[in-house]
Amino acid sequence: MINLTLSTDKVEFDLAGTVTTNELDWVAIVEYHKAGDKPIVENHILSGVSNGTTEVTILAGPDEQIYVRTVLTELYIFNKDTVATDVIVKLDRNGTDYILNNTTLAVDEELQYIDGSGFINPTAVIGDSAMEVLLKAYVDSISSGTGATPFSGALIERTSGDTAISTGVDIPWEAEIYDHGGWADIGGNPTRLTVPVGVTKVLITAVPVVGNPPSDIEFQLHKNGTIIIDQGGAYSRTGGQVVVIHSAVLEVVAGDYFEINPVFSSGTPDIRITSWFAIQAIETIESGRTATVETTDATPTVIASGAMAADSAHTIRAYGQGRHDATGDTYHFDLFGGARNEGGTSTVPATSEDVRSVEDSGVSSWGIILDVDNPTDVWELIVTGESGHTIDWAVTYFEIIQ
Repeated sequence: MINLTLSTDKVEFDLAGTVTTNELDWVAIVEYHKAGDKPIVENHILSGVSNGTTEVTILAGPDEQIYVRTVLTELYIFNKDTVATDVIVKLDRNGTDYILNNTTLAVDEELQYIDGSGFINPTAVIGDSAMEVLLKAYVDSISSGTGATPFSGALIERTSGDTAISTGVDIPWEAEIYDHGGWADIGGNPTRLTVPVGVTKVLITAVPVVGNPPSDIEFQLHKNGTIIIDQGGAYSRTGGQVVVIHSAVLEVVAGDYFEINPVFSSGTPDIRITSWFAIQAIETIESGRTATVETTDATPTVIASGAMAADSAHTIRAYGQGRHDATGDTYHFDLFGGARNEGGTSTVPATSEDVRSVEDSGVSSWGIILDVDNPTDVWELIVTGESGHTIDWAVTYFEIIQ
């Protein structure tokens, strides 16, 4: 295993030259180690693509506020380019690179690193690549409740002495205790905690500590400028000094923001140095969604779709298979693509989606594409089968919206 104990450590790789057609896929199995009376190990799968001669980080060192070390236990780099390429894997120790492996990968070969065995000579891929196998296992682990994702959330606080507050004016916060995921913007919007891309549910807690409290003061939790008590939010009324605000689990989209708003009719209360405001992601898009459909002819058929709000961009990753009932012939696919809605007009990029497939000889006419239905402003995953063949299709797909 490769252990990283400093936040400046990282495992990375690059290529000796630019690719001809396709960047290389990589996937890694890693561990995040937490300290404490009962040490906790979180297991994760990370994946991505190369960037030519530019170094790509596979695993970064630990965020020392949460973890004591990160560990690389398995690594797979798959050459889906049309020519052989040199892959250089490095360990960066505080800015100094140490080469761990320098290997030439032929087309359709895979470099493997496995804990206990080290780097293994390149292996030709037959059937699913490690990328496909491990991503499928990852989705299965999440759906069964055994998977884990890194913590995402923020905690911000007041750092100056007693400061007067005004009724109806959101409390400004002054410092981040931590921010994992880009929730806080103390310099630009100090009153807010804003939901980043990829988060779908959150939990919020705040403890404003009040000096000179009037008897009728209350602190409201606001979402996008509006109190949300009727949507599972919370507020607290107090005649004392310490207020605790705790929300139910709230459904959110990227860009939603939360603030703490004091309301009172008299007096001159102030906010004290020990006050804090926190948010935590409870659910993210990493869980993925699944869909199935059956085709009996060559008519393009929608297997999955999603709405696109005005002025939104959508990244779609989908993998799955189509299988012929009678012969067992199977078409395995891995699709990456995008769509956007600009001013009410939905389009896909000029560059078409990237589809990798592993298939039996009898399925050459089958396929999957990403398209949009502009009148209804939805993106669609569309599969095409074959006349006279009953084909069962299954897909797991992930969507990032911004």
